[in-house]
Amino acid sequence: MDLKIDQRLRELRRDRGNTQEELAQYLGISTQAVSKWERGGTAPDISLLPKIAAFYDVTVDSLLGVNEYKKQKLFEETRKKWQEYKAEGRYGDCLAVWEKVAENYPNDLGAAYHIMYSLHYINGSDTGRIISLGERILSESRDQRMREGAIHCLCIVYHRLGDDKTAQKYAEMAGSEHLTRGALLMTVLKGEERQEHCEKLFEIYLDKLGYLLRHSGWADERDRIRLKGFCAELKKLADEAEGLCKI
Repeated sequence: MDLKIDQRLRELRRDRGNTQEELAQYLGISTQAVSKWERGGTAPDISLLPKIAAFYDVTVDSLLGVNEYKKQKLFEETRKKWQEYKAEGRYGDCLAVWEKVAENYPNDLGAAYHIMYSLHYINGSDTGRIISLGERILSESRDQRMREGAIHCLCIVYHRLGDDKTAQKYAEMAGSEHLTRGALLMTVLKGEERQEHCEKLFEIYLDKLGYLLRHSGWADERDRIRLKGFCAELKKLADEAEGLCKI
């Protein structure tokens, strides 16, 4: 277990609004010693931990980040189960594992995000709760991935409810098709890191292409001819890419 007591001490001092001098005076040590703790240069003597915990009115476990470690471990285990259940189409189980996490961490946005998506996978069941969770994530989270997920779910659920005006509002919040994080990183990264990033992008784009082909509604013979031409162009690009790989 990685106990980042330097980080925890900084967080507690920031949250409580005290100074290093005040903690040092309470413990009867130098301010320089507290400064070294917060920089990670040294760690407090074990005999001082109960006094530091008392100063901040927390438990020693909380001071050492044990509770945070337990939470991280629980989330990692739950994510693995969620991915397994999702791959097997067991969306009810997906929901159940995150509901259990939310019982212990009701304010955690990560749990809210996974509950929202689990409900979305169950054919959009409980639309009211999906909307509530999605709007909460957009209001409180600064995590781009979670915000994009909320926008996605909100757009789809309003479409299913027949409110296409609101669905369009969320669709337009998703950003530009041309300027994306993935495209920019492909330009910036180098070497093996760039290659791995490109491979992930290809998988994402192929998945999106499959979605577009399934939902475009090629209605008549004219459309089918256009589709054949489109597929021929894709094959040409694939052949060119294969040729580059052989160079």
